[in-house]
Amino acid sequence: MPEDLGSSEAEGVNFNFKARPAANGVGLQEDAILTRANFQASIRSARVGSGASCCAAQARSARRDPDRVVLGGRFSECDLIARCESVATVPAEVFAPYHHGRHDDWSVLDTESAALVAVG
Repeated sequence: MPEDLGSSEAEGVNFNFKARPAANGVGLQEDAILTRANFQASIRSARVGSGASCCAAQARSARRDPDRVVLGGRFSECDLIARCESVATVPAEVFAPYHHGRHDDWSVLDTESAALVAVG
């Protein structure tokens, strides 16, 4: 049975880079922007539990993910206020290798081609 954690207030900060590929396909369109997002949350209700029994949703892995076991779960209802600002830039030619390496492999989510067999 999940434990009720009650209500609370919370704050957090996330940093992210904003960048986009160049229209001609070579490098980035412009310098990457480092953003800082500040979050304030008023949590009305929070619950935490252990094992798969606390989770209503089924955890699934992509083809290339290692097998996973659900150790626990958390649920909360809250009002979230987020404010974001640009804090720095990174030259496009410096950030480009990192930009391309952070994209997900969307092909593993392909459910229409389930009959395809991997070669090799």
